[in-house]
Amino acid sequence: MLVAAYLLKLHAAIAGNPRRGLCTFNDTLSCDKVLASSYAEIAGIPVALMGLLGFGLLFGLAAWRLWWGDRSPRQLPAVLALVTGVGLLFELGMTWVEVFVIQALCPYCLAAFGLIVGAFIAAVIAWRAQRRVRGPEAGSVRGAARPRWLPLLLLLGALVSILTVVYGVPGHGLGQARAADLSRPSAPGFALPDLDGRTRTLKEFLGSRPILLEFMSIGCPHCREMAPILARLHREYGERIQFLTVVFDPNPRRVRAFVDREKHTWSYLIGSQETIGAYKLEGVPTFVLVTPDGRIAGVLVGSASYEAMGQRIEAVLRGS
Repeated sequence: MLVAAYLLKLHAAIAGNPRRGLCTFNDTLSCDKVLASSYAEIAGIPVALMGLLGFGLLFGLAAWRLWWGDRSPRQLPAVLALVTGVGLLFELGMTWVEVFVIQALCPYCLAAFGLIVGAFIAAVIAWRAQRRVRGPEAGSVRGAARPRWLPLLLLLGALVSILTVVYGVPGHGLGQARAADLSRPSAPGFALPDLDGRTRTLKEFLGSRPILLEFMSIGCPHCREMAPILARLHREYGERIQFLTVVFDPNPRRVRAFVDREKHTWSYLIGSQETIGAYKLEGVPTFVLVTPDGRIAGVLVGSASYEAMGQRIEAVLRGS
C-alpha cells in the first residue's frame, strides 16, 4: 500500500509535468516519463489510484484472514488468489506498455509488480494448502495464536498510507495560468527534431515575427484543454505571430495523431530534458512569448482563457 500511495503522490507531482530530478535515474528508469504519459490514467482515473485501491483490498482481505483465523470464510484464500491474479494480469499489461510503448520503466511500478507477484504466489500456496486440509481446521491459520499487536500494526500501515496521500501530495501548479519570471533576458536556443525527424533550431524562427512558444505534454489534461484555444488563437493571430510547440513525448506518431485531430498547422518539436533545464520549466503547459530578436517578453504557466492569451499576445505585438 505504501508503494501505491507513493506512486499516487508522484502521479500528482509529475502527471503532465516533465521536470527532471523528481524520479528520473536515466533515460530508461524514469517515473517522470511514465507518469507524464497518456497511459498514466485510464478513463480519467490515475492508474496509481487503481493500484492503491487494489492493494487496499488485498490488505483488508489479508488482515481479515490473519486476524479472524478460523472464523474467516473458508473461501477467503480462493478470493485472495483470484484478486491477486487479476492484479498480476493488470501489472503485466502496464509493464508491457512501459517497455514497448512508453519505452521507459518506473522503478516504483516495478516494485509494485514484484509485490503483486509475491502476493499472488503466497495466496496460491495458502489456497492449495487449504484444499489439502480436511475438517474443522481447514479455515484456521495453522492454529496459531493471534498476536495482540496485529490490529495496531495493520491500523498503523493504513494510517501511514492515508497520510502519505493526503498530506504528501505536492501541488503541481498546472491549473490557472500565472505569470512567471525565468530571469533570462534572452530565450535559450535549442536544436530539436520535428515530427519528420529533421533538426530545427530556435534561430530559424527568429527575425520576422514574435513567437508564441508552447511547452506541453499530450498526457497533460490542461494541455489538451488548451489545444482548441490555441487553434482559435492561431486563426486570429497566425499572420502576425508565429506558433511553435515543444512537446514532451517520445512517440512522434502519437504526437502527429494529436496534431491532426486538433487541426494544428504549426511546427511541433520533440522536447528534451536539456530544454526543460534551459527554460527552467515548472510544469506544462507553459507559454513563452519571444520577441523577433529572441528576448523573452512574457511567460504563462498553466491553462488560460482565449481572452487572457489574446491580451498577452496583443501586448507583445504592440511592443515589438
